[in-house]
Amino acid sequence: MLRLLPGTLTSPRRGIFLAALPQRDRLACGALLLGAALWVLAPFPLAGGGAALFFLGAILRLDLALIAVVLACPFYLPVAANPLPPKPIGPYRFSLLEVATLLCGAAWLVRALIDRPATIDRLRQAGWALVPPLLFLLAATLSTLAAVNRHEALRELRTVAIEPVLFGLLVLSTLDRRGVARLVVAGVALGATVAAYSFYHYVVVRVVEEADGVRRVLAVYHSPNQLALLFDRLLPLTVALALPAPAEPWRRWLRRGMPAGVAAVIMAGALVLTYSRGAYLAVAVATLAILAWRGWRFLLPAVVLGMLGSGLLLTQLSPARLVSEQTSVGRLTLWSAAWRMVLDHPLLGVGPDNFLYAYRDRGYLPPEGWREPDTSHPHNLLLDAWLRTGILGFGALAAAAALFWRAAVRLLRSRSDPSWPTALALAGGMLAALTHGLFDNGYFLPDLAVLFWLAVAGMAVLARPSAPAAHPAPPPASPLAASAPPPVPR
Repeated sequence: MLRLLPGTLTSPRRGIFLAALPQRDRLACGALLLGAALWVLAPFPLAGGGAALFFLGAILRLDLALIAVVLACPFYLPVAANPLPPKPIGPYRFSLLEVATLLCGAAWLVRALIDRPATIDRLRQAGWALVPPLLFLLAATLSTLAAVNRHEALRELRTVAIEPVLFGLLVLSTLDRRGVARLVVAGVALGATVAAYSFYHYVVVRVVEEADGVRRVLAVYHSPNQLALLFDRLLPLTVALALPAPAEPWRRWLRRGMPAGVAAVIMAGALVLTYSRGAYLAVAVATLAILAWRGWRFLLPAVVLGMLGSGLLLTQLSPARLVSEQTSVGRLTLWSAAWRMVLDHPLLGVGPDNFLYAYRDRGYLPPEGWREPDTSHPHNLLLDAWLRTGILGFGALAAAAALFWRAAVRLLRSRSDPSWPTALALAGGMLAALTHGLFDNGYFLPDLAVLFWLAVAGMAVLARPSAPAAHPAPPPASPLAASAPPPVPR
């Protein structure tokens, strides 16, 4: 998997070639790695020095610093199983995800002040793609001002609106196609790493959630469903990268696609242990769509293998876990209450992270909902977006999705486009996210929000005829080939 990340890799021909990078890039990589390690592991004031080092590295190579944001996505909860726990600062805790995102934003501002004409040109290139994230940020701010429980609303405004939107804007205004491909490959590496850690946590640590006769893996989260939400975004993305590109020689595919294939198998195994029915459905839908778009010769064998795998999985599930009337009735009851809440608060909603208090304390909890009175979201992305950010936030997310699919369809119709594999990967991950979002949380968690704006902004960058970047390079034929070193003259 290390071969997939440019600039920090090994090569069979050149060995460790970090030393072959320009001095400026070596300094940037060292500052980013050491800075992140000090922030996570060291006490203050050394942790503050780590943040300063990371900031320096981000100024030198902002594109590499954004990779750190992707890799830090899941590690934001203060749980014992989190190997990168948030750092307490006074009464608050700040995760590496938050700190890395904010430092990247500060580094972008410094670079913009140094080279204002280039910054203005990059923002012009972003064009209409800037509108949905900015509108969403405005909507979330307005809904926060109207929220009854202001403390919870302000916290969620920071973690799922300001910081993820900032990340998306940085992708739009900084990266070219190759930079987006690197972020996608970082997602593959992240998924494989979390999946491997999930197996360790399941087998060795043995802290699980027991429900309906099965033992469900938790890993770095409080809930197996939250882990499944991460995998159903990253697994289809990885499957897309594991497939051979159109007209790609099979020997090249073996070198490029096999690492992604291995990562996909590891993630699929960890996903099975979550026993999340919504994630199973979302990954199946997205994978079938990816294979159908790639070609029928991939789809038919996959359908046969999928049916065999589904049959094997069904034999391991208890009837209570497979079909739960209580869950089905509970969802319908919850959606009915959420819709009544929308009708009562159509403009601004109830505010970020205020659904629980409105549902439980303001007369929306029906008698049949007594089993789950502490539900924090309506388990539907459409209702959730409207209630947390109002009709403007709902419209902004809908516009972002519409722009995403418009660009994705245009790119995927042109199989000769060098960004075709990256576009297919982003489209597969987004399809799974929207499918699972019909029954669960679709956006309003820090990791899900960052991955959403990565997909939206990344697809917008891929759709541009040319994307300016601080370190321009010709786009690779495939994301996994982006890091291949040049051949050494013999």
